[in-house]
Amino acid sequence: MVAIIGYMMASVIIRYYFHGSINYLAIVPNIFFIYVCLGAAYAYNQKSFIIVDILYRKFSARKRAAIDLSTSVLFFIFILALLQASAGFALPALANFKFDLGMLIDPARWPITIIFPVGPILLLVAGTVRFIRNIIILVNGGKGVSGEKEKMVALGAEAK
Repeated sequence: MVAIIGYMMASVIIRYYFHGSINYLAIVPNIFFIYVCLGAAYAYNQKSFIIVDILYRKFSARKRAAIDLSTSVLFFIFILALLQASAGFALPALANFKFDLGMLIDPARWPITIIFPVGPILLLVAGTVRFIRNIIILVNGGKGVSGEKEKMVALGAEAK
């Protein structure tokens, strides 16, 4: 990530101070977007986002599941919009096998562009699993999938 940011800063310096350009700058934000989406999917799956649960952890498992289900609507709206936008880039690139014209080597951009929807798809899968788990907790009266009482820790629900 530091290399990507450094590359973008070098391009800005070259463009404004030396009146030149780096031709591959158009690909860098695409790679950065892929990096962020895949990292967000991993962090969401590992429950490693920073959360403030001062009041949340005092609730029972059933109330926490109800709160999670009510806020999951916003999550799914965001992820579906992100998936639609990323598929809007990926599908035409896949259909046309778009190349970047005007560059010395003319690298293919479609392999990078078709990876766009992978991060939102992984987030959608992880969110659906968490959504189903919360429904099971809500229906079973605070008991998880295995039937044992779930004990909440600071970063999320783990069966103990």
